[in-house]
Amino acid sequence: MELNTGSIYIDARMATGDPVKGVTAEFLLYNHRLRSLDAVYRVKLQGAPVLLKDVPAFPFGSSDLVMQVERYRTKKRFVQVQPESALELEEMFLLEPGTAKAKFPALTHPAFGALAMPAGELSDLQKAGLLNIHAKLAALGLTEGVEEIVEVRPARIFARVTGTLLEELRESQDVFSPASGISHKFPKGWRRIETLGSFKTRERQGNLQVTFAENADGQFLADIDVDDNQGIAHAFDVIGHTLTGADTHPYNIHQILVALQGIDPGYRLS
Repeated sequence: MELNTGSIYIDARMATGDPVKGVTAEFLLYNHRLRSLDAVYRVKLQGAPVLLKDVPAFPFGSSDLVMQVERYRTKKRFVQVQPESALELEEMFLLEPGTAKAKFPALTHPAFGALAMPAGELSDLQKAGLLNIHAKLAALGLTEGVEEIVEVRPARIFARVTGTLLEELRESQDVFSPASGISHKFPKGWRRIETLGSFKTRERQGNLQVTFAENADGQFLADIDVDDNQGIAHAFDVIGHTLTGADTHPYNIHQILVALQGIDPGYRLS
């Protein structure tokens, strides 16, 4: 059987738009018509597009392309290759959180300014979560509503906030929609506000949710978190994406904010 062939160029990019380099990759082609045409291409990514040669083309050019890049999450997409032509793909790859290395800003960064505890006591994941949330609040012009951050977790903070912040979110229906706050637990002495007391931004991925509680003195405490809303899987066609624990990993949130919302959390991942 005479087989038509073509080629595929793959330009591998990080969430920041920088080229992926210094790692190995396997590109697996699963042909839709003949298993005997399945192929594996092993390459070293050096910051430039890679060329997959002699790829089966029409009428045998339909395949699933699985992209496995060292230290990054696996991706899959459908491809259809035409004879004697090159299919050009620019693919964004997301770092596996367990392999990512973070470089944080100085502790003079504004995100650390409202902390009730020394910033130096925060773990890397706490720093990442706080910086993500601060960047999201800053992009929405809401940082002045945060008076004191009393607890930091990897994907959420608890902060004393102004009543003005609550009213602002109630009036910002174009940006925030009312949400259920029933799963948000507050310390003893704080009562969650059940009617118009929790709000979430309207993005498909990387939503900011603010849930309010009030004490007997009329003060306000907010549980503020950013959720990927399964955004990793939906936005990037990641295979086998799972979440562990109650909170989303802050490094996943970092990449969603950078890649999909153009928000710089103030730290770098490599």
